[in-house]
Amino acid sequence: MGAVALRVIFLSEIVELSICTFNLKLTVVSWPRRAGDVEHAV
Repeated sequence: MGAVALRVIFLSEIVELSICTFNLKLTVVSWPRRAGDVEHAV
């Protein structure tokens, strides 16, 4: 039971980490566009 619980925790940690990485990549990709939009707005 303990091993299964550890595995579930481990998997959820990996999923959380990959989501964080994905969000970070998304922010890095969309940041130049946002900066460009700000320049156009000014």
